[in-house]
Amino acid sequence: MPLSAAWEAASTAQNLDLPAMVETGTKEPLRVNPSRQPAPVVYQLSIPERLGQHQPLKGHLPASLESALGNAFHQYLAFGGKPEALVQAYGLANTLFPETLQTSAERLDHWIRSRWPEDITRHAELPLQWRMENRLMRGIADMVLESEEALWLIDHKSFPGSQNQLAEHISEKAYPGQLWYYKEALEAATGKPVRGVFRHFPLSAAMVEIQYEKQ
Repeated sequence: MPLSAAWEAASTAQNLDLPAMVETGTKEPLRVNPSRQPAPVVYQLSIPERLGQHQPLKGHLPASLESALGNAFHQYLAFGGKPEALVQAYGLANTLFPETLQTSAERLDHWIRSRWPEDITRHAELPLQWRMENRLMRGIADMVLESEEALWLIDHKSFPGSQNQLAEHISEKAYPGQLWYYKEALEAATGKPVRGVFRHFPLSAAMVEIQYEKQ
């Protein structure tokens, strides 16, 4: 099933209530954030694929602006717009060069076109909702590429470190678990295999593939 059809079906479904939980000695939360879940399978990280030169920040990144930085990248990579206005809107005038957003989008576009020269559909900021046993998981896939036969999942992160820091950063933040659940949700909704899961680091100018062991 194409993603557009799967999303339409999910949006119009009426029976979204969770089944009643069986009373046991302990209770698990009804709703679970996949970004906090460890990967339930063994995975390997590819050597970072270089997309260009590292893009330094304009100035110091205070902890209070880390979310704003990520949101600016997510918004621009999904929907474009005017980089200068976006940087101002997120209060990043002293932190992020506007041209960094544009360069990041151009590099991502080039990477996609070089790997998939055939016609491929891009879905940005795709909401996901799925059940696992008696729990409901929700998330947003940053980008999903779709052909007639398969899907590919790309997740953006605004981590500003160097490429030799990426493997440790990915494992520390439990990203492989989050993306494994996204992969499972996409395959269940569409019946198409997810043939690649990638973590995109626009500032580090790198793409890292997360390869999961088959169950």
